[in-house]
Amino acid sequence: MTAYLTAKELDALEALLAKATPGPWKSDCGSMWLMPQNYTIGEMDEEIDCDLAASLRNAAPRLLAAARREQKMREALKRCRDEMQESLENEGRLSSFSAAIAIADESLK
Repeated sequence: MTAYLTAKELDALEALLAKATPGPWKSDCGSMWLMPQNYTIGEMDEEIDCDLAASLRNAAPRLLAAARREQKMREALKRCRDEMQESLENEGRLSSFSAAIAIADESLK
């Protein structure tokens, strides 16, 4: 498992979000409420689990958008890293910048 969500995982989460009960959700004493209609959409044994589910549902659109932005930045970093390495190899200066390339490689894991 990678430390980041793959495009396929993001697609699946976005599809689930599109089909799920729209937010915002509110949590109160182990019950989740749909706002502003104010009807119960679920109950859980632990109040904290209910709080987490409602909070994550409300944050899901922003979390997925942030993950998509991060995915685009990773792709841009990879392109920059590849172009930098090729350019430095052509100029015979790759060893001088090996630390920078190593940092980029670590960020892409």
